[in-house]
Amino acid sequence: MYEKLFGFLFSLEKLINLSNDALKESCLVLENSLKHDMYYDIKCLDMLSELKVFKKFYKQKLVLHLKY
Repeated sequence: MYEKLFGFLFSLEKLINLSNDALKESCLVLENSLKHDMYYDIKCLDMLSELKVFKKFYKQKLVLHLKY
């Protein structure tokens, strides 16, 4: 159960390699699992945008690290 909900966050490599569509789907699953009626613990689109920024930043750092 935890793997289905949070699995994309357990591994940095897995997160970095997810497509944007797969990442969005994972965020939606997590959002729906954590909501109660109309109250949300997370918002999918907010989390998605933050994770996209993180992925981009991390990939740039990784590329720079591998160059030197």
